[in-house]
Amino acid sequence: MTMQTVPVHQRALPARAAIRKKLTREGIARKAAALAGFAALLLAVLTEPGEARPRLLQNGGSVSGGSSWSGSNGGSATRNFNAACLPGSGCSKTVTDSTSGGKSWAKSSSTTSTGDGTWQHQATGTGVNGGSWSNQSTVQNNGTGSWSRNGTTTGPNGNSVNTSASTSCAQGAGCSHTVTATGSNGQAWSKSSSTQQTGDGSWSHDSTATGPNGNSVTNSSTLTNNGNGSWTRNGTTTGPNGNSVTSTGTVTATGTGGWTRNSSTTGPNGNSVTTTGSGSCANGSCNSSATTTGPNGNSATRNSWVTVQ
Repeated sequence: MTMQTVPVHQRALPARAAIRKKLTREGIARKAAALAGFAALLLAVLTEPGEARPRLLQNGGSVSGGSSWSGSNGGSATRNFNAACLPGSGCSKTVTDSTSGGKSWAKSSSTTSTGDGTWQHQATGTGVNGGSWSNQSTVQNNGTGSWSRNGTTTGPNGNSVNTSASTSCAQGAGCSHTVTATGSNGQAWSKSSSTQQTGDGSWSHDSTATGPNGNSVTNSSTLTNNGNGSWTRNGTTTGPNGNSVTSTGTVTATGTGGWTRNSSTTGPNGNSVTTTGSGSCANGSCNSSATTTGPNGNSATRNSWVTVQ
């Protein structure tokens, strides 16, 4: 049973927003999400390195799971998701979220193969105030390790954002990625990134995001294979005003199907957010728990679970 789909549940946490309040919000949120993604990507590699290659998209099957968050202020939130795929055909997915304050939102999506290396993706969602949005996009396999994607997202007020992206990868080396988004008012955002293998089982990543006013945010990070069943990520994000956010995180395999995670993110004013967590997988199911603590001592705990069939 492949665990490659297990990382689906590891997302940025709504309950963490208050914890990071005293830090540079945009930078910290960006780095915290990056660290969560880093841990998620390593989950399959560390727990089942020899069996993490097949995909639900190729083999078919289903995955379900969820997460619950509880903060030291008494607030809580839950997320549940279900996804299913037919071999070589496509996948569907539903996600629902709710908070102890009575807020809720939902998303449903489907991805379908046209049979010629092209995939059609459609998604709809409903926000906490009842407003809805939709997305339609096309992913084209251009061959020789390159893909292109074009899509349109329309919000509840009818305004839309058109997105164009391309990705190119070389086996054993790395990938480059560019994306441009243009709003209804003609303003555009762009991002370019490159991920390269350093030759010793480690990776480096660099990206630059530019807004419609020409201001840019840069990120540089490294992912190092420590050679002892653990991986370490170090990164720095620098904003247009020169302020920077630094982060470091380590994921370590503790045995068959188990892992621990530790990370720290520090803002330009010296305040830090730390996260410690652990998890394990067995018989097609995984469970994990992580606690994030902010500079003022407030904390939020996330418990997650997922089952692959």
